[in-house]
Amino acid sequence: MGWGWAGLGAEVMGKPAVWLGFRMYAFSAINNQNLQFLWDWSQHNLTIRAGRLFFQLNPKLCMLEIHKMWERTGVAEKPKEGDFRNNGERAS
Repeated sequence: MGWGWAGLGAEVMGKPAVWLGFRMYAFSAINNQNLQFLWDWSQHNLTIRAGRLFFQLNPKLCMLEIHKMWERTGVAEKPKEGDFRNNGERAS
């Protein structure tokens, strides 16, 4: 449970991210029951050079937050069906 980084070109503030073992995903957020926001984009910068984003079972995380992260990180590959499963059903 939680979120993490895979080492496929993800950087946080210019530093390489940690490898998680999900070769196709650079970032994942899985089973976070109270997660509502991903990032304060005015305070932090994130670039993902390769890989995709994966979100699953985050009931309070609005899809707008996920799409905002996709745009801001520069992920070139389009989302695939299943990359955003079961998110936002309890978002306010």
